[in-house]
Amino acid sequence: MLADLKHTLKHSAVYGLSRVAAKALSFVFIPLYTSMYPAEGYANITLMETFWQYLLTICLFGFETTIITHCSQLKDGERKKMLFNFLTILFFNCAIFMLIGLSFKQNFSQLVFKEGIYSNVIIYGFLICIFESLITLPLCIARINNKPGLYSVIALSSLFLNFFLQIYFIYFQKASFDYIFIAKFVAPGVVLALCIPYVISNVKINFNKEKIKDILGFSFFWTVFAILSMFLSSIDRFILVEFIPKGEVGIYNMGYNVGSLTNALIISTFSLAYSGIFYKKITEPNAARYFTKIATYLFFTMIFVSLVVSLFIPEGIKIFVKNPTLWQSVNIIKIILFANCVYSLYFGFAFAFLYKKESKLIAQVTFLALILM
Repeated sequence: MLADLKHTLKHSAVYGLSRVAAKALSFVFIPLYTSMYPAEGYANITLMETFWQYLLTICLFGFETTIITHCSQLKDGERKKMLFNFLTILFFNCAIFMLIGLSFKQNFSQLVFKEGIYSNVIIYGFLICIFESLITLPLCIARINNKPGLYSVIALSSLFLNFFLQIYFIYFQKASFDYIFIAKFVAPGVVLALCIPYVISNVKINFNKEKIKDILGFSFFWTVFAILSMFLSSIDRFILVEFIPKGEVGIYNMGYNVGSLTNALIISTFSLAYSGIFYKKITEPNAARYFTKIATYLFFTMIFVSLVVSLFIPEGIKIFVKNPTLWQSVNIIKIILFANCVYSLYFGFAFAFLYKKESKLIAQVTFLALILM
């Protein structure tokens, strides 16, 4: 049992390297954004961030989870055939999304920013979701092939290219906030191009209607779950923008982004390793004991880290956030930290439903939570 726990911790650490780096860099950008743009400008950035993540969720269609669920236990030849069908659907989704973005950019600009002058930013958001969707395939292949090092190289390459491009545009060129989103689609696009040989070597042409039907059946409800989950965490900021000034929306968004620290560094990091280990471990005799210990350690880790962050965040936010107006977000941060602790309890149970391929049930439970909210 101790060896299994060490194995899980080791893989979580390697897979989590990219998530930790991403969150660390996001903290680097907080003082940069808040010193270069007013509270209203920061609100525009966070609103656009949320919007393109919705787009990504729909375009990706739950494939990050579906690929792991459907391919982890297949032999090499069958796995390559299945991955080709995933690639086919992804290309189709991306083409449709680009057409939608070009056709309705003004409408989306009015929806997101309450102004129609940011249609170019909307197009950048669609490009981000397309390249981020496509780069998911080599990342998932690395996870399936049990290559956490390769996964980290791909993820970190995109992350740091994005980082240096943003620094160049914002700090050296003093560019407007739309250049942030140019950097966000150029980076994964470049890395994706370098990953093409790796993807080709891991797919085998085999268009299969039955497999595609099975993929879409599972992915549909998983996508509904993902969208509902995003509604739970972000619909409030779009409601708030209708009733309060954008500056106050920026304060709320700051609190939510910082409060999500534990989600990004612990739960997301853990899920990358655990999703691969889960399907191998579930058939072993000591599986129940292993899963119980994992759930317990995850919950107490969340509690401990949240308490530490809550203790230091009132002073820490004054260091990282250069705009004093946004310092009011401290109380929001503490609430979000507690909410993520509760979420960690649910997280472990969700994998049991995934194993049974009951994505519909997970979507129903999430919808119930959204109604209660």
